Amino acid sequence: MHDPDWTVRSFEISYWLRTSATRQGYATEAVRLLVDVAYDQLQARRIALTCDQHNIASRRVAEHAGFVLEGTLRSSVLGSDGRPADSLVLSLVPGDRERGPPRAATAAKPSGQDCVGAGPIGGCLPIVACPPR
Repeated sequence: MHDPDWTVRSFEISYWLRTSATRQGYATEAVRLLVDVAYDQLQARRIALTCDQHNIASRRVAEHAGFVLEGTLRSSVLGSDGRPADSLVLSLVPGDRERGPPRAATAAKPSGQDCVGAGPIGGCLPIVACPPR
């Protein structure tokens, strides 16, 4: 988690996996756990993530965790070729969660089609967040 806005209780998350750990459901499970922490312990009102528009696996992870596509940020990152590339913004608000997939504690193991290999170039950005002291 990163970039917390404590005024509106908004957070961002990111994820990435090494190639040997993809397609096993780890990313989806981790995102669901982060969502649980954000809502249950930090009283989040909005959780967002950004990923490369071509990273289908990363987008699937977000969607399997209940995130909804908000739009495209044009030329917002550098692609693996060093040229400007578009990224997608997906978010989750309490209403989405209520009608979305099961929480991490009760979630069924995903099909394995939803794990990622992502990073600062061509994927989602790393994130850290801590509650205010």
